[in-house]
Amino acid sequence: MKRYSHLTLVGLIGFGADVSAETVDIAYEMPSYVSGEVQKAGTHLNYPGDRYRYTFVIDDLYSNDPSYRIKTAIVGVHILDDDRGKNAQDNEHEWGRILINEKPQHWIKPSYLKEFDYHHEDKEELSNLMEIQDDFEISSFEGGIPPYIFDVTSTSEKNRMLTIEVINLREDGSINSDSNYGNFTILRVGYRVTWEKDVK
Repeated sequence: MKRYSHLTLVGLIGFGADVSAETVDIAYEMPSYVSGEVQKAGTHLNYPGDRYRYTFVIDDLYSNDPSYRIKTAIVGVHILDDDRGKNAQDNEHEWGRILINEKPQHWIKPSYLKEFDYHHEDKEELSNLMEIQDDFEISSFEGGIPPYIFDVTSTSEKNRMLTIEVINLREDGSINSDSNYGNFTILRVGYRVTWEKDVK
């Protein structure tokens, strides 16, 4: 099992927010996540059809105050692939689908991660069927960066509940076929929102 030191969403994945008296940057995390501690793998998706699903429910000071609105919101999906080590090739490929509120969405390459060669040769793609990559496969950052980051600003503005679902698939996108498949682990999902207070 890889040892994982946390630095990602709290420090790096800030969507370039300008923190001032009018903005507040909040990282909404799962109750099981403890910042600063080594994170162990969460959910192992071993076979096509296996899935991970989690719903973030925002019910706090900012969501209940009508003078605040969401300026930016992103989700980062952390994945570990046990059959590869850092700087090693992926020995067995994996495929999957990531849904945001039941729908696939294009993952993004934030400009502020360019210095870490984030997805350097990869093109942003729809998350309906992807060859799954892991935290240590897509950048030069030593601590690992979520391989799939989504801009969920407009979705979050409409709904204070955000559901993330990750599904293990075969290479052809199916669950029941003779096509190749692999397995991978969902470490966790991070949800970061920048709230902006209306200035009168």
